[in-house]
Amino acid sequence: MPLSRIKPQMESSQLRLDSSAASTDVNERVLLDGTDSSDTNDGYAVILEDATANAFDGGPFVLSETPISVANPAFKAIMQTGINGNQTVSNNTSTKLQFKQKVYDVGGYYDNVTNYRYTPLIAGYYQITGSVQEVSNTDISDVMCQIYKNGTVVHTQGRMRIAGLTNDDLNASIPNVIDVIHFNGTTDYVELYVQAYSEDGSSPQVNDLDTSTFFLGHLLTRTS
Repeated sequence: MPLSRIKPQMESSQLRLDSSAASTDVNERVLLDGTDSSDTNDGYAVILEDATANAFDGGPFVLSETPISVANPAFKAIMQTGINGNQTVSNNTSTKLQFKQKVYDVGGYYDNVTNYRYTPLIAGYYQITGSVQEVSNTDISDVMCQIYKNGTVVHTQGRMRIAGLTNDDLNASIPNVIDVIHFNGTTDYVELYVQAYSEDGSSPQVNDLDTSTFFLGHLLTRTS
């Protein structure tokens, strides 16, 4: 409709959004209808998005849900040098590392008190990185740094191993791991595990040094 046809009615009366159905769905015709007696009932279609039929749901935005304002979730957790101490783990057994100190946690999704896990509430692909340093000096010949998602190890892991030798030690070695993982934004979580093998059956120890042992991640691409 030309602007000249709309302006007179806007000056003399209110305009209302009206539709032929009880509820308006995507692409349904909506009439801009004046209230004065000289109305010609001219109108035009508009594209309407509502909570019941939303073309954007499942894409980068979900208009039918309350938006989450955290733009770029990210975290880094450490054991904190000299405060919480080295963590002793069982020999040749995957053990979750207890990162009790947050360096940063944008969004507040890392649990550093109970479960020592990251549960982001924004769905998307996250880059997750872990690093561990074994310091027990007890003939450690194999060390693995493992990312666990929802209680199960993912395929990517960092590993250092000495094969065919005896009485050698990977003391102070630092295996690390990095992967890109998708999270559903509700229940998916991630943890960092370590598994170390001692030739003499002793208990391995993970160093609490901040620069050697840490757990971090950040959002790369949002999917909802």
